[in-house]
Amino acid sequence: MQNKIPIVMAAFGTTSRAMDTYSRIDSAVKTAFPGHPVRWAYTSRMVRAHMRQRHQANMKGPLDVLDALGDQGHRWAVVQSMHLICGHEFYRLVDNVHQSRVRASMGLPLLTAYADYQLAARAILSGRDPGDGTALVLVGHGTDHPAWTAIRRWRRSCGPEAATCMWPPSRAIRTWTRSLPPWSVPAPGGFGWSP
Repeated sequence: MQNKIPIVMAAFGTTSRAMDTYSRIDSAVKTAFPGHPVRWAYTSRMVRAHMRQRHQANMKGPLDVLDALGDQGHRWAVVQSMHLICGHEFYRLVDNVHQSRVRASMGLPLLTAYADYQLAARAILSGRDPGDGTALVLVGHGTDHPAWTAIRRWRRSCGPEAATCMWPPSRAIRTWTRSLPPWSVPAPGGFGWSP
């Protein structure tokens, strides 16, 4: 049995240079929790398949990482979600953790409680001069998970200083807008923007 509880950083994954960001996070976690093994798991099956086929990278899923920790004698791990909201990928992660023979404590996504939105918006908007003539545009991908409503909370938290866009609009949003009267549906390409 191992002494130090391992930390599993569970991210969606990326096929781009954003991996550098994961490296910086990895360093910060290892500095904050010295001696604890830090492992990475990637929840997106599509990203893992792409990286395996095109780059021969062996990105492991959460269940694989937890099983490997169990094989090394660990009976408990901390799994920290790197997701923004509690959407499809987060709930798949929860399912994986439940399937594992390693007991795990789970950290929630970044934007879970009301205060999280306020803190994140302040952090992103701090140091900006709203009168400097520049724009801050935040873009995220859509989802058909009911958690897509989190984007409304995010827009309110950011206020008029930032525009947010969810692209492409999710199926849930497209279905919802079809049920609205024509005068309330935004112009094509305009949905998802908040001045």
